Amino acid sequence: MRRSRTGLKRMVCWSTVLFLVSACFGTTGCSLFKASDASSAKGVKTVWHSGQQNVKIERQDLKGSAPNDQPIVLAPDQVRNALASLEVRMKPSAKPVPVFTNPEIDVLETHITEALAQAGPNEDVNFSIIGQRKAVYGLAKERKITSGRVFYRDGKLNVIFGSMVEDIGQYDGVSAKPITTAKLSGPGMRSKPVSHTWVLELGPYMQFHPDAGRYRTDWIEVDLAAVAAAEALGLQEKAREEAKEAARQAVSPEQTTSAPAGKASKTVEERLRMLDDLKDKKLITDEEYKAKRAEILKDL
Repeated sequence: MRRSRTGLKRMVCWSTVLFLVSACFGTTGCSLFKASDASSAKGVKTVWHSGQQNVKIERQDLKGSAPNDQPIVLAPDQVRNALASLEVRMKPSAKPVPVFTNPEIDVLETHITEALAQAGPNEDVNFSIIGQRKAVYGLAKERKITSGRVFYRDGKLNVIFGSMVEDIGQYDGVSAKPITTAKLSGPGMRSKPVSHTWVLELGPYMQFHPDAGRYRTDWIEVDLAAVAAAEALGLQEKAREEAKEAARQAVSPEQTTSAPAGKASKTVEERLRMLDDLKDKKLITDEEYKAKRAEILKDL
């Protein structure tokens, strides 16, 4: 009798254990097992996440890569100007369009700046961002995704693109599950370029990353210092022109006839001096220097 009771107790005990285990597997929130989501992987830190969009810090994708100059504290405007300057032709014959929309940049400038300030020398900042793009004939809009890998080295913001303004429908766009790097074939990789038909446009102070004698057209480097200097130069020229116009309005008509020549000469001299300074600091190329010098000399 005792044996039968003992056996019955064992059966009840095992039945309870099996029930709890099966219930746990069927419940996504069970705490006995670790989640398989990529964000829970060791060494990954999520800085920002919203549905299928994210900005996160991960280890460099290729062992033996040169260390990044991180953590680095950048002004959000520096990151914003760099991202806003990027353009792409989705087909070689198409018109260039911005890689990022203004709402996308509003999100990325804040969170990428924050992530770069936290990331270490052997870590990159990966992102996935969704924007609204005009559809056929501009009568509707479609959700498009862009993903990439960002890091800072030698004064340059490096961006390696994985997906470029692609249809979100390809990536489980119905659910709210975050996009994993596997679905996007990686956010851009050092080890090999992503296969693509789009063409990144090279603007001022940008270059494709040189790799084994060739250039990576999915990997672009933006010289942040040069972009900032050019921005400052443009603002200074504008301020100078406004001051010049205000001075003209203040003088009498008789004085106006003789004043412009001297003022114009001084303004041109200052602009040329500033241009020489940018060239000496190697913030602009020889071609840019010659083109800008010719433009300034036309004001004589």
